[in-house]
Amino acid sequence: MAGQGRWPHRALAVAHLLWAVALFAAAGYWAYAALSVVGHMVTGNLVTNVVTAVLLAAMWSGPLAVLGLWLGRLGHRLWSGAPGLRPVLVRTHLILLVPGLLLSAVGIYATRQAARSAADGGGIGEPLAWIPLLLGVPLVALSVASLLGRAGETE
Repeated sequence: MAGQGRWPHRALAVAHLLWAVALFAAAGYWAYAALSVVGHMVTGNLVTNVVTAVLLAAMWSGPLAVLGLWLGRLGHRLWSGAPGLRPVLVRTHLILLVPGLLLSAVGIYATRQAARSAADGGGIGEPLAWIPLLLGVPLVALSVASLLGRAGETE
C-alpha cells in the first residue's frame, strides 16, 4: 500500500466484493429453487420439465450472477488500483443508483403501510416491508460513495 490514501479504495473494494458475494448467494438460491421443482411438476414429461426448470433458473439467477461477477470485478480492480477505473465506476453506479433509490422508496412506503395495517389490527406482513429498504439503502450508500469518492482516478 502506497500510503494512507489507499484505505478508501480498499473499503470500496471490500463493499463491492461483499455485494458480489450476496448476489452470488441470491443467484444460487434462485437456481436451487428453480431446479428443485422438477420432481414436483405434474404436467409434461421429464425432458420438458427439466428444460422449464433450467430456463427458470437462468432467468432468475442469471442476471444476479452477472451483476455479482461485474461487482466482483470492480472490487478486484479497486483493490489493485487499476488505472482507468473511474469512468466504469461512475457509469456502473449511476445505473445502480436508480434501483437503489426505487427500492428505498418502496421500502419507506411499505413500512408506512405496514405500520398503518398494524394499527388497524393487521400487520402480519410488517417484517417483509423492511426487505426493500434493507436492500435499497446499502445499494444507494455504495453508489453514492463510489460516485463521490475519488477511487479509480489516476494519481
